Amino acid sequence: MSLTEEQKTEFLAALGVWNGASLDATIEEQADEGDNIADRSDFVTTHENLADFITSRGRPQESKPVANGRTLHVWRNVQFRKGAPRVSLFLLEFDGVSASMIR
Repeated sequence: MSLTEEQKTEFLAALGVWNGASLDATIEEQADEGDNIADRSDFVTTHENLADFITSRGRPQESKPVANGRTLHVWRNVQFRKGAPRVSLFLLEFDGVSASMIR
C-alpha cells in the first residue's frame, strides 16, 4: 500500500505545522508552509508504525499534534550508519501505512 495524494498532502501539512503553520489554518495553508521544507518526492511509504520506530530508534524527541487527530513524530540527530551525516526523521501514521522523511 502506498500513500494516497490526500495522505501526502496531510503529511506536507503536518510538516507545515511543525515548521510554524497554525493548527487553525486550512490543510492547504499548512501544506504551503510544509512546501518550504519538503517536496512530495522526499516522502517514503513504510508499513512500520510508531512502535516499530521506537524499537529501532528510541522515543522521538518531539511529538506534535497536527490535523485530523494525528501526531507528527520527530527524531533529531539520527545517524543511519557510521560516518553518515546526522539528520532529522519525521513520521506520521495513517491506517495501515506511515509516511516518513529524513531532512
